Amino acid sequence: PAIKENNRKLIFENKEKEIAYAMSAGISSTNIISLLKSYILLPNHFLKRKTQAYYHFDYMGYLQPFNPDFINVLKNQDNSTDSKKLDRAQSELKEVITRDLTQIRTTTALSLTVCVIPRAKAETVYTPQQLLFRSAIKDTIELLNNKYHLNLEDGTSYIIRHTSTRTTHLQDRDAEGDRPYPNITCNTCTISEAVYGKNVLLIDDIYTSNVNIDE
Repeated sequence: PAIKENNRKLIFENKEKEIAYAMSAGISSTNIISLLKSYILLPNHFLKRKTQAYYHFDYMGYLQPFNPDFINVLKNQDNSTDSKKLDRAQSELKEVITRDLTQIRTTTALSLTVCVIPRAKAETVYTPQQLLFRSAIKDTIELLNNKYHLNLEDGTSYIIRHTSTRTTHLQDRDAEGDRPYPNITCNTCTISEAVYGKNVLLIDDIYTSNVNIDE
């Protein structure tokens, strides 16, 4: 729906396709209300400089009201989650990622290479049903490039874990692999040379303030 008021056109949309169309039609991002929030990662022992970040939801705790539980579903930690439940969770993630990538891409003059933080264990440990977070982002990049010409570089395969590390959200229940330390990504992942000189938009599922920026 649209409301015309004092020669201003206000457009309200809740579908990612319509939001993308509005942006591609020249509607300013300042006139679009989004759940995407801006955040600054401050320098710490691991991070040398301030870094622009974004997030969509506040994590309230699994099964708590308004919590994005689809994130937990997609982890599929024991590889036993029902396929229909996984499909629903992946669809929810795609809707969020479509909105967020569209807004980020259309509000920056920078070209963007979209990469994904790999899971804690080596790639060979997981089945495809445990890597749906990454595949959902890959599918979304393809959609946005083909339908809306956002020209995002698909870097979802640019960082691949070859050596297992500790699964942080399992805390002491997982003793396999090292805990985070400076350069752990370089030591446990294969990183494509295609990231060099690029503006990288790095996507992770959950960020805890000043805790898991270690890599």
